[in-house]
Amino acid sequence: MKTCVLFLLVLGSVYGAPVEQGGLQPGSCEDASAVNAAHLALSKINLDRSDGYVFSLHRLSNVNLGKHGETGVVFYLTLDVVETNCSVLSRKDWKECEARRDAEMPVYGQCKATIYINKPHRVVRLYKYNCVVRPVPAARLNAICPDCPTFIGFDSEIVQNTVSQSLEKFNNESGLNNNFALLKILRATAGHESEPHNEPEGMVRMLAAMGQPMTLPSFPDIPAGGPEVGVTLPLKPDPQIPGVTEPTILAYPTSVSAECPIPAGGRSLVDTLFREDPLFKPAA
Repeated sequence: MKTCVLFLLVLGSVYGAPVEQGGLQPGSCEDASAVNAAHLALSKINLDRSDGYVFSLHRLSNVNLGKHGETGVVFYLTLDVVETNCSVLSRKDWKECEARRDAEMPVYGQCKATIYINKPHRVVRLYKYNCVVRPVPAARLNAICPDCPTFIGFDSEIVQNTVSQSLEKFNNESGLNNNFALLKILRATAGHESEPHNEPEGMVRMLAAMGQPMTLPSFPDIPAGGPEVGVTLPLKPDPQIPGVTEPTILAYPTSVSAECPIPAGGRSLVDTLFREDPLFKPAA
């Protein structure tokens, strides 16, 4: 017994910090606390974005978690998301917004989020997230809806002309003292008669449609200017909970929890793409 006590004391003096309780463990995608964490994480992700459209939760596809202190939990979540018709500038919660239908050229993808929740202290803190999305392939959409609009290049002549005419018309009819100038085009689609619709797109990374060349990495572990992966940062006092340090945020787990089964096939085009897309489908 004395040897064991001495051994524990030596460990404490070497590491100089409390060990995370339990370490990371797989969670269930159907557990109420994990689902609630996913809802909170997505709400905070949308609020953090400055332009584009609100993302809605299509499904929670992976959960890992680690305990911190007596009552805190750090969730490592993978959220399958789809674009809604609500602008992020509306500040609406994603539950108030309708996801785009197949005919509206939907955008789909994933957000990986790390969120810390301590219910007794009413702390909900999103530490980091990384979203990657892309549009449905035009050929797949045209196969089921030949007249539905599809994405077109920003440099196309019809897009440039339509933008110029629309902006001139708005400035002439707005009745405002100041005129507006084009900052940038982030989304353009054309229907059967090649009539473009210019809409904003999110600041998250938009990849090419599935099957098109892609040069961007899927989910980089190191954000621009961020710390090296695996480096343990000095423990900091929690700004909301006296006497407690902030949790150590680990690299995102690469394993898929066995308690997050692959869902039965849905009928929508987005359901099919989530199953087929090698970037977003669950690991075998």
